Amino acid sequence: MTFSAKCELSIPFHDVDIMHIAWHGHYLKYFELARTALMQSLNLDWPYLKDIGVAMPITSFEQKFKKALRYNDHVTVHAKILEWQYPSLEVHYCITDILGKKIYASGKSRQIYFDVEKSEIFYEVPNHLLARFSHFAMDKQDPSKHSSCFG
Repeated sequence: MTFSAKCELSIPFHDVDIMHIAWHGHYLKYFELARTALMQSLNLDWPYLKDIGVAMPITSFEQKFKKALRYNDHVTVHAKILEWQYPSLEVHYCITDILGKKIYASGKSRQIYFDVEKSEIFYEVPNHLLARFSHFAMDKQDPSKHSSCFG
């Protein structure tokens, strides 16, 4: 089962260079906006994770640029969890035009499950998260399959 979310944004002036092209480092910020929307949709946002003593630091990130984002481009940023079982959470990303026809960039991140109190990695998915993922997996329709991002 996969989980997905998306957010829409317009590329702001302060994110572009003199050629009005978005600096490559901002793509990670845009992916993070969609990942946050995804985690919020699962009720797994940082305040909840903090309350249960779990952190989920990113251990790797990769991105591929396909087309430059320019000032005031209106885009949709998609995030989709493709793997949540132990040992890590894998989220895939894609930035498209609003209609989903042009792909600007894609990427993926990996996060580990980390016990804040013991300052060590969990060696299985924490029960709170396992229950949450299982709950949302039941009868969840995946809207991302309509996007050109994920095939």
